[in-house]
Amino acid sequence: MAPAVIAYQDSKQAEYRKRKEVEALLLDRPIPDSDLLFGDLEGKPILPSTLTHAWSRIVKKAGLKPVRLHDARHTHASIMLKQGIHLKIVQERLGHSSITITLDTYSHVAPGLQQAAANLFDEAFTTKYNKTLSSKLVAESSYGK
Repeated sequence: MAPAVIAYQDSKQAEYRKRKEVEALLLDRPIPDSDLLFGDLEGKPILPSTLTHAWSRIVKKAGLKPVRLHDARHTHASIMLKQGIHLKIVQERLGHSSITITLDTYSHVAPGLQQAAANLFDEAFTTKYNKTLSSKLVAESSYGK
């Protein structure tokens, strides 16, 4: 299975690339031609168990209660969905082969999202919303005059 390709903050990308440059200089190795977030010194994917063991050590060292890496993955997905991030983006970030898998796995997050969607839709029928929309449309139509 090919490694998943996901985006992360531009500032973190620059920080990561700088760290890789320092490692390459210190180890007298070429900079790996890879954008893997979790790669070995040669830029190749690492074994999943290696990452899991490292995660466990970091959690313990940080003084946190034990939490599995997979649980952190679920938390990541749930937070994104609660923030209103499109389901397709969540599916891609998790590497699910089908959006159905994401829907089936995270449907428990949906009740709050359903209520939020209903509230936003209802807002479209308020006087305040329509006055704001009307003002915006008038301003846009008279902009070029």
